[in-house]
Formats: sequence, structure tokens, C-alpha cells
Amino acid sequence: MVSEEPAPFIYERLGERYNNYLLDEFQDTSTLQWLNLLPLVDNALATGRFNLIVGDGKQSIYRWRNANVQQFNILPELKDSEQNDILAERAASLAQNFKAEVLDTNYRSLKNIIDFNNSVFEFLPQFYLTDQFKSIYDSASQKYRHDTGGYVSIHSGNLEKDNVDLKNFELIKQHINQAINSGYSYNDICIIARNNKQGNLCANFLMQEEIPVISSDSLLLKNNPEINCLTAFITYLNNPFDDISAAVVLNYVVENKELSNNIKELVRSGNLFSVLNELKIDLKPFSFNQKIFLMFSHEIITKLKLEDRNPQYIRFFLDEVNDYLVNKTGSVNDFIYWWDKRKDKASLIIPDGTNAVRIMSVHKSKGLEFPVVILPFTNWQVYKANPAWVDLSNTDSPIPVGLFDLNKGLEEAGLNEFYELEKNEQYLDNLNLLYVAFTRG
Repeated sequence: MVSEEPAPFIYERLGERYNNYLLDEFQDTSTLQWLNLLPLVDNALATGRFNLIVGDGKQSIYRWRNANVQQFNILPELKDSEQNDILAERAASLAQNFKAEVLDTNYRSLKNIIDFNNSVFEFLPQFYLTDQFKSIYDSASQKYRHDTGGYVSIHSGNLEKDNVDLKNFELIKQHINQAINSGYSYNDICIIARNNKQGNLCANFLMQEEIPVISSDSLLLKNNPEINCLTAFITYLNNPFDDISAAVVLNYVVENKELSNNIKELVRSGNLFSVLNELKIDLKPFSFNQKIFLMFSHEIITKLKLEDRNPQYIRFFLDEVNDYLVNKTGSVNDFIYWWDKRKDKASLIIPDGTNAVRIMSVHKSKGLEFPVVILPFTNWQVYKANPAWVDLSNTDSPIPVGLFDLNKGLEEAGLNEFYELEKNEQYLDNLNLLYVAFTRG
């Protein structure tokens, strides 16, 4: 039976059972979450109970999950409390009991790293942040417990776009070798990437260099180009009219400069096999009708030389195929359906305790620490004009809201404030991501 008790009664029962509250990682709390917690905190304060809110606005990196760092930054004030009597009462209660304490000593990092971060995060907020957000970095400077030690290396310069990956890989290998020669182990080293795509590139490179690597995201089979080529080929076998899957295969097997002509040939002939034969890849469509699923998977791998670059991925994928065939039919269509559900979980399996370099995203690294941190691909795009719904109720528009790309073009429409707000928030997002990455060592 569904309870018909009103929400206040539920709050009263919670307030009677729990008297003290610890709200950790408060900078990542959403507005709705804070409004739901406020009655409990207010009730505890009213009975003289101690409550603790812990957070760091510089580590707020979940705005895409509706985290609202500003409500932490303005404590003990509450947003819009002047427009709501209940909020005003709770804000007064918070102010009466509020005592701010800044933890200004870093017990993790060594002196040189702390000095470097102090310099960076005293300068960058002045350059990138508006007055609304600068106060988040007012207490960025930290004291240190260790008087010596720590090493920071920075590499910068201008490169052609095609050379960026190669340069990053060269520096990653250089710093891993330097760390190993200095007495560190592979499992002391963490490569922190901005996103999973970059993490996957790093993982593939390290495996080619025979450097052991662990990454739950980057080692997913679906993120490997050889596996994507193979599954696209299997999908094409199931549907010979699937030009997209055929194009994925061609994109893998030919050089980019040759791709355009081969795509044109594919569109003209409508046959992937004829194009592959022109490329001296001997695959015949009828041969797949005569072989079971596992056998023709091996044939694709062999003829396209998929195992030459990343054999570990191929072996684990074939293990997945074997597992599929134990309980399923050998139907291509059934396999495609099964793989679509399985691909988000299938990955290379690395035993626990393996002495290997770890790769993780900035978000996954939050709250962790490592003896050696490598941060490649820091040529981040600091602003991206994403589409967003804009409130038009205060304009002459006949519609209440509109979907716009938040860019400078909004200025002509008299909506520049929305672009400026989004730009400033993205600047803060990226600065916070940099802060989290720089403070893992």
C-alpha cells in the first residue's frame, strides 16, 4: 500500500531519529538535493545539534549532473531567500550557527608540487573567471607539511594537429621510463585523461609499447578500433545494404587519403567485397555462407590483419564469441543483438595487484592520489557552444522558451547574458577539472 503521509511527517520522523548530519562533497550537491536536506539540518540546529558541511568549490566538476557550486560558495546564505519566508528563516538559522574553517595545509603533496599549484591557481582565476566565481579560488594557496621534494615538468609549444597525438605519446613514454629509472613501479604511475577517448588512445599506445596498463574505461572492447572494424563487418554480413557499417570497415583498412575514392566506389557498386578485392584483400561473400560464426570471424581477422596491432583485444573478443556460442545460436543476427547489450561491459581483464600503469579520467581520479601523475592532451577546448533552452519570457518573443546555440550570435538577439553565463560556467568547469588533475600527486 502506498503511504499517503505528507512529506513534513516524513521529515519529522527522520528528524527524530537523526540529530547530526555530515554533508560531504557539498560542492557537488544539486539545488534540489540541498532544498530537501535543509529541513533536516534546520531541525537539528533548532535543537542545538552539531552539523558539518564539507566541500571544496575548486573540485566542483559535476555541473552536468546539476551540481550547483554557488550554493556552497554563498553559505550561510540561501539563494532566493529574500523571496521566500521559509527560506529566509532557515537562512537566518544557518547564519546564527555558521562557523567557516578553511583547511589550509596539504598533507598529500610535496613542497615543489604545492608551490607550483599555488602559483597556477592564483594566476588562472584572475585571467579566466568573473568576479562571481573568483571567490571560489580565494583560499587556493596551501601550506605544506614537507619542506622539500616534488617534481613538476611542463611541455608546451605549437604543433600541427596531426602531430599532437604522436608528441603526447612520446612524452608519456619518456616520463614513464624516467619514473621507472628513478625507482618507481608501473603501479605508482597514473595517466589522467580529460575523457575516455584520450584514455583509450593512451592505453592502445602503451600496449603497443608492451607497457602494462590498467583502465576500466579505456580497456572496453567497444573502444578498440580493431573490434569496431570486426563488428562492423559482421553487421554488414547481416545486412549487405548497410553502407555505414561498410564505410567503417573501409575507414579502418585504407589510408585516409584513399578513403574518399573507395567510399565513392562503395556507393557506386553497393558491394564492400568488390572494394576490398580492389585493395588486394581476398574475401569472398560466398565463403561466409559455408562457415560457422567463429570460423568466419577468424577469417575476417586474418584477412584484415586485425590482430597485428592489438592482439589482446582480439583474443578477449574471441573469448566473448565463445561465451556467446555456448548458450546461443550461431546466427549473425542473434550475435549482433547480443553484442549490442554486452559491449558496455566486455573489456580486457587485468588481474588485481598487477604491476601496471593506471589510466583514468579526471572524474574517476577525484579523491585519489598517486606517486606519479602524467596529464597528457591538456590542449583543452575551454568553451563549446552547446545548444540550450533559453527563457524568453522577458523578451518580445511570442514563445516562452527557445533552443539556441550559446554563442556570440545571441548578442544580436538581445540574449547575450545567457551566452556570457554559460561561457563563465564552462571556464569554471575546466579550471576545476585542471585543479582536480593537478592535485592528484
